[in-house]
Amino acid sequence: MSSQPFIRGWCPDFFHPMEAKDGYLVRIRSPFEGFDAAQFEVISFIAERYGNGIIELTNRGNVQLRGFSHYTARLALQEAISYQMVASDQGRERLSNIQISPLAGTDPLCHGQTLEVAHQLKQMLWNATDLIGLPAKFSWAVDGGGYFPTGILKADLILQAHADGWKLVCGNTVETEAFHAPQEALEVALRMSYFCLEHLDWGRPSAHKREGFLKAAGFSESNIRSSEVKEFRYIGELPDGKRGVGVPFGRLNSNILRTYSKHIENKKKVRVTPWRSFVMPWVEEIPDFFIVNENDARLRVQACIGIKGCQRANANVEKAALYLAPYIGEGKCVHVSGCIKGCAYPHKADMTILATGDSRYDFIKDGCTTDMAQRNEIGLEDIREEICKDNILKKLQNDSRLKWHRERKQKKLQLLMREKEG
Repeated sequence: MSSQPFIRGWCPDFFHPMEAKDGYLVRIRSPFEGFDAAQFEVISFIAERYGNGIIELTNRGNVQLRGFSHYTARLALQEAISYQMVASDQGRERLSNIQISPLAGTDPLCHGQTLEVAHQLKQMLWNATDLIGLPAKFSWAVDGGGYFPTGILKADLILQAHADGWKLVCGNTVETEAFHAPQEALEVALRMSYFCLEHLDWGRPSAHKREGFLKAAGFSESNIRSSEVKEFRYIGELPDGKRGVGVPFGRLNSNILRTYSKHIENKKKVRVTPWRSFVMPWVEEIPDFFIVNENDARLRVQACIGIKGCQRANANVEKAALYLAPYIGEGKCVHVSGCIKGCAYPHKADMTILATGDSRYDFIKDGCTTDMAQRNEIGLEDIREEICKDNILKKLQNDSRLKWHRERKQKKLQLLMREKEG
């Protein structure tokens, strides 16, 4: 297993930029209702005037801008405040780290109060100014379910809608036993936020598998643990006339975003998803840069910015990911990481490819960057062979299952024929 990664202690925003190889990073939190064309124009303007023009979609559904100097980051902050892209108060900006179901307010199957609960939660947190003492990465979510199924959002504290009411999920694994009306659920979330503030030594609920947060705070825990989320499609046609559009590796430049904004009708909104994609009103014409086919091989691979923007990266992993993508089987997730931090995909993947030097990689199956590698210091051709072998094995397994089902069906038919003859 590789050495432990160096992890930054905060998520950057305009008030707290974070330094990288290509300059400082800042983030803009997505409005609950989404961005309009004018706001995308502003983001493009800030990115190219004050940064290096690179724009990224994060796995929390926010927008990250790269390449600022310490001086230009300050100028960009004032610009962002003037356009109301960020809160004018740094405490409020910090306490706005809230995700929401990407189709809230438009999907008829998403809980009808999802947007309302999200806005109430935000106002409640803004009023609780001492919660700024929580870790900067501390996050909340309001999960209304629907087309994007319940349980898909990841955060430290999640207000999750069910048929009978709302539950509070703590760290994606443990949830409250009782169902709550919206106002009661909000109060439970606030109480739990204060509990986490008073127990900072416990760490963030989503960062540790430690159970007992809810019980220690005086809430009954459900015996039911969060189950696997069913598969869903986020590229192509979506409910309510929406369209899911992918962004390769969640990375684009200001010119592309500006061009994209011209396809957005007046007063229409576009939302950023945790899968580094856009949910937009349906339009026929989309710039060629974007992914519009759900079977596009680039959707099966995750990659960080690599040596272009990260001091710790060991390779141009975006280039490596593009090379490997056509060989990756359907339904697979491959993570090509520039270093052990694994920023692009901090989860277990079917295959994790960890760069250890220029053109050299560790190969990890069914794991993440900190897990034990099955092969060390191998080249991309070796990795391609591993991927192809896995595809062959999967096909043999599927063929074996089909054969078993055919034989079972045939035996049943033979048994029925004998019964009729008897």
